[in-house]
Amino acid sequence: MPVSQTCEEGSTEWDQTTEAGKAEPDHPAPTITLTAADTAEDEHAHGATESTESGESAATTASTASSTAPADPDLVGRFLGLGGLLLGAVALVVSVAASRRRGSTK
Repeated sequence: MPVSQTCEEGSTEWDQTTEAGKAEPDHPAPTITLTAADTAEDEHAHGATESTESGESAATTASTASSTAPADPDLVGRFLGLGGLLLGAVALVVSVAASRRRGSTK
């Protein structure tokens, strides 16, 4: 796919084709090589093999990879959400009480 690169000093055409067995041109056109997906690995155990360089088993590697996901719920998020809910409820009660006072004094 040929590309034209333009900047303040001019432009460069990246449109020269790369041929096998020859030197790479000065301005080669970008290329994309698509390959088939590797379906042998589970998507959650990336890089898990029968044995790693340090001699660990695949089960140990897979359990280490899965232990990075948080097992407990996010307590900070829950407390912040609960705090926001309580502050909203208090603001609603205060606004209703203030509007009733204004209505009863008239």
